[in-house]
Amino acid sequence: MNKIMIFKVIIIMCLLFSIDVYAEFAKKITCSTAIFEPYVINNIKERKGIDIDILNAVAKKLNWQINYQYYPWARLLYMAKSKRVNCMFSAAFELRRAKYLDYISTPLHTTRYYIFSKASSNITHLHTLKNKSIGIHRGFEFPEPLASMVVNKELHAIEAKTEFELFNMLSLDRVDTVLTDKKVGEFYSSHIKNMTSFPLIHSGLPTYLTFKKDFLTSKELEQLHVALASVMNDKVLMERISSQY
Repeated sequence: MNKIMIFKVIIIMCLLFSIDVYAEFAKKITCSTAIFEPYVINNIKERKGIDIDILNAVAKKLNWQINYQYYPWARLLYMAKSKRVNCMFSAAFELRRAKYLDYISTPLHTTRYYIFSKASSNITHLHTLKNKSIGIHRGFEFPEPLASMVVNKELHAIEAKTEFELFNMLSLDRVDTVLTDKKVGEFYSSHIKNMTSFPLIHSGLPTYLTFKKDFLTSKELEQLHVALASVMNDKVLMERISSQY
């Protein structure tokens, strides 16, 4: 074997070794979330959805491997507070949560609250909600003015673990309205005839990828921020992700 061939063999072996080492040291994390279609799809065989596809694109940039686990949202919030999860999404920013969670500053998505109901209920504005029942995902908090209406017993709140349950209740007339994100509501109400909806004023609520305090280094948090911002600003990629759902 001549020197050139020996040199080529050495180069190939070095490349293969470096690939193995690179893969071996890829950071592996487990992120927990709740079913919130189309952001997080209820699919046992394949973890997918708008938020998950975004995070997979981020992981590819960073050479990270992300495993996803699903929990009811109320339970997940409790687990995060008791420091039993290392990564959680998509959570709204709250000062009390910032005591035990690190937030990646670029939002994964912005929740836009809409109120969904059957057209026959004639619920078209806030003032038509008085003395009605409204369904909400357990663990979510009512924005104003709905929160005050619930406290003052002008609005009856009914909780459920998933949007699937909420819209099933709506279809069976067991609840008058459902409060949820616009895309989520449209996803779950597509099978219900004669649906109507209207937005809440000032209802944009950014939601974030979060980590247990000090689980990641400041350098890793900055790398995540840069990678996530890069993915979110890639209009072609984001259109491709969104168009699937």
